[in-house]
Amino acid sequence: MNTIKKIYIISFVIFSISIFYMSCDTNENVIDNNLSDSINPEDLYVKNEFNLDMRDFAAAINEAVNTNKDFKSLLHKEALKKFDGDFDVLIKNIVDMQVKQDAGEAQLRSANLRSASGFTVRDLLDDAFQTVSEKTKDESETSVKARFAELRTASPAASIVGSLTAKYPALQVSVPVAAEDLADPAYIPPVAFIPGEFRDDSTKHVPAMWRDSLTMIDAVNPPRNAVVVVGLSERYIKDIATDDVTPPTPVGLTAQVTEFGIYLNWNMPSETNLSNTIGYKVYKKVGTEANYSLVSSIVGYRNREYADQNVTHNVIYRYYVVAYNNYQTSSESNYVTINTPPRPAAASSFTVEQEALNLVRLRWVFGTSDYGGYVNIYKRNIGSGATNYDFVKRLQMPVDEYFDTDIKPGQKREYKIERVTGIGASIPKYDFIYTPYRDVSKNSAVYIKKVKYSDVSKIESWLRGAPEFKVKVLGVSGDKTYEIHEMYIQMNSRDDNKWNDVNVCAITNWKPGGSRWFDCISFYFVEDDSGISKWREVSLNAINLAKVIAGESTPYLKATDVIATVLKNWVDSDDEKIGYAYLNYYDPVDLEFTTGTAPAGGQLSVKFGN
Repeated sequence: MNTIKKIYIISFVIFSISIFYMSCDTNENVIDNNLSDSINPEDLYVKNEFNLDMRDFAAAINEAVNTNKDFKSLLHKEALKKFDGDFDVLIKNIVDMQVKQDAGEAQLRSANLRSASGFTVRDLLDDAFQTVSEKTKDESETSVKARFAELRTASPAASIVGSLTAKYPALQVSVPVAAEDLADPAYIPPVAFIPGEFRDDSTKHVPAMWRDSLTMIDAVNPPRNAVVVVGLSERYIKDIATDDVTPPTPVGLTAQVTEFGIYLNWNMPSETNLSNTIGYKVYKKVGTEANYSLVSSIVGYRNREYADQNVTHNVIYRYYVVAYNNYQTSSESNYVTINTPPRPAAASSFTVEQEALNLVRLRWVFGTSDYGGYVNIYKRNIGSGATNYDFVKRLQMPVDEYFDTDIKPGQKREYKIERVTGIGASIPKYDFIYTPYRDVSKNSAVYIKKVKYSDVSKIESWLRGAPEFKVKVLGVSGDKTYEIHEMYIQMNSRDDNKWNDVNVCAITNWKPGGSRWFDCISFYFVEDDSGISKWREVSLNAINLAKVIAGESTPYLKATDVIATVLKNWVDSDDEKIGYAYLNYYDPVDLEFTTGTAPAGGQLSVKFGN
């Protein structure tokens, strides 16, 4: 292979790899990944008929653009036509257009739906609906799987796309920004859908399908790259309310408080259809306000429900609804008044417990009727320079526990939970934990790994060689002291301030809740000249680890130093008192302890380990 050919091939490979990564980065820039943990995309839309229809259609479009390049190219070409002055594609205008099946693409599953004229957009999207249904693991009554199965049972040969376009003549997909991105074969756009409760001035995120999963995109700041958006055309009015007639008046308006807020629904006279009704307008009055305000315009004469999520607790709300078309508005429906209940009930109990070395379990209990909505979890570090609360997780109820693995040993943390419903958040509930360096689920051993003394000549004459220490090990639990062990340590050097490896075990089964639980362990060192381990009693006064309330009733753990008071003449006359060390359960396992209180005037240093 000549040099020029090699250079050409290498350049082509580098260019291809660059394009691949640029495409990946482009997709990543569209999806709002930073909020994927703090916001559940399922909370971005109410599970009503309209929203579920839009979600299911978005899932089918997403499947089609992921698997059929010709369909993505068709959307690109049709969007650029700007049939209504914007980059919109009316679905009813393209369903009969033919598309090619990509090489290697699976045969159409819904073979009975194949058009006589060949493989069409309708065929592709009907097939995509079935594919999405088969991929869906969720089997709840609002899932794509359940809704697809229900439709197939009722009308086995029906076209799903045909049913949707009949139900929503204004159904469209649009590419509001960067439509030219669809010409790039490597770029796969996310497919967003606009929920019925979308508000231009307040909605911050909208749900979107991407890579076979539901995520979200920013509804405020335009993306740099193309997004396919499913919704109803604001510009298409053909075949809708062609006659200058007054729409029928909505009847039977009702309101009830749900976990989403205040849910409204109403009925319509039997003569209601596309020729006289485009949709409905919902009006609302809050508290003592004098006038009603328009809060929602709902497109689709069959969409006779609305969930008002902009409500709070202990407030009176009033509503009425009118039907409208291109020419007139109906009379007002009946009026409804509803008083939202008090703030949601707080958890009756909330505890935080260490489960293992890097595992904390949060548990809570609510009243039997208080398991709707979701739970927000927060945490903060406490102590000097305490920070504000960080958002941890939002969990859909009912759920009563959460495991936090994002923890660091040795930190004091306070957790807070609140239950959130459509009418607001409950009073928070708090608990805190001091995360140990040891695994609380297992027995923990304590070793004295190394010992050194700053001036050996002060505790042992050179005539006697290297020092020998007697060590009494005491456990402290509350205000009680227990004798654990006696050890004999032989130093192997007379060098000042030099570590001596000793590796002696003081305890093997230190564990919270176990038979050998101690708040801390103390070690008393005596330089042994007599060779006889005769001791007088050693008394230890300890202050237990305590929960202290600081500031505005904010609890935190404060590890208080153990105060050691040794009785006079507590060793034999031939021995010398050297000093002590202690280890709290929450200290690092490899703690180094130095004390300068030895009567001999030097410093004793002890290095622990496990």
